[in-house]
Amino acid sequence: MEETAIVMQVREGEAMVSAQRQSACGHCSVNSSCGTSVLSRHIGKRSMQMWVSDPIGVKEGDTVTIQIQEGGLLLGSLAVYLLPLLLLMAAALLGEAVARNLMLDSEITSIVFAASGLLIASMWLRHFNRRIKSSERYRPTIIKRTNTINFITHGSPASSN
Repeated sequence: MEETAIVMQVREGEAMVSAQRQSACGHCSVNSSCGTSVLSRHIGKRSMQMWVSDPIGVKEGDTVTIQIQEGGLLLGSLAVYLLPLLLLMAAALLGEAVARNLMLDSEITSIVFAASGLLIASMWLRHFNRRIKSSERYRPTIIKRTNTINFITHGSPASSN
């Protein structure tokens, strides 16, 4: 997956970039009547800033293309979205079975077990995040410079290629 961003800061081997958050609404044929599209128009476009690997040596003000490996994006998305949901449901079902066997209120027991499942998922995600933090598979990387913006003395940008 590729995205365009502007370099905000540079330090050895990495750069802080600012990218506009994108939604898939622009590519959909029903974007004018979709609830998600309406919501994204009212919320407005926000930018996000992140540190990315810089193997090409960019400068502040450069417009660059960043990329994250699709496998890393897919695995990270599954870990963040699917795992907590699966643990929530599995723990709730386990809570219901335990409640039946011990003749407890199944609703309260399921809720407590479901909350425990989410807590376990949260703890696992913290560990997963620490483990992948330095992995290039999950880290966005600058793959090319699209143009350079030179900042003149008064801070207004002048563009050049």
